Amino acid sequence: MATSDVLPHDDRGFGDPVVLLHGFPLNRGIWKGQLESLAVGNRVLAFDLPGYGQASTLRAPETLESLSAVVESSTHALASPPAVVIGHSLGGYLALQKYADHPQRVRALVLTNTRAAPDSEENAAKRYATIARLRQEGPGGFAVETARNLLSPANASNADLFPAVLQMVRSAPVPAMVSSLLALANRPDYTPLLAEVQVPTLVIWGEEDRTMPAEETKKLVKAIHGAKGVGLPGTGHLPFLENPSAFNEAVRAFLEGLPKSGEKGSPAGAEKEARQ
Repeated sequence: MATSDVLPHDDRGFGDPVVLLHGFPLNRGIWKGQLESLAVGNRVLAFDLPGYGQASTLRAPETLESLSAVVESSTHALASPPAVVIGHSLGGYLALQKYADHPQRVRALVLTNTRAAPDSEENAAKRYATIARLRQEGPGGFAVETARNLLSPANASNADLFPAVLQMVRSAPVPAMVSSLLALANRPDYTPLLAEVQVPTLVIWGEEDRTMPAEETKKLVKAIHGAKGVGLPGTGHLPFLENPSAFNEAVRAFLEGLPKSGEKGSPAGAEKEARQ
């Protein structure tokens, strides 16, 4: 992939790559409070997924496998060492898909407000109903309801935070949201993969998440060997926006504990040792 074909992104810092993948129906703007903080000693790459943000003219894939391939191509074009992949919600599914497809290119995982299980029949039916609603009514009412539910009850009335989240949701094109909802409704079951994850993993959840029940995210901690879990009180589905200092502190501590690429114990180091 030529550099000109890489997904729109923010690029901060130098060092081992850290890739930030946003959730539905948002864009890379959700990570504005993480870019500088996580870029100390790392190279942070925050992508707009196809169909969202500055990538709104690109067609959003209807499967997570295809979407993961686009992300992998852009990551590979920019950075060669294995990356720490930080995925939020939909981005968390993408992080797991990336690990399933290219485990050697994942140095560590940070999974926030996400789960491994596929949609139940009931949840899938709700997504199809949302698709019909978006096609019939447009994004107006859906955007307001979604922005409110993405935040904790207290933060949903925050005069600064709520309008910012609402604007992101409103900016998402209907065709992109439809494609993403199809991908979400038909996503694979990543539960069997969790026992195979062999990289350091941090799991973060909002204690007052109304979109992704905290109990669902907590299951990842038990299923992934050695995974660490952090719950952030007073936050909902967007803890990195609702309490960026606490979120950043947890992620920085995790990153600082990782071996550098090429060192013994890192994915790149293991690959180097295998060649010797």
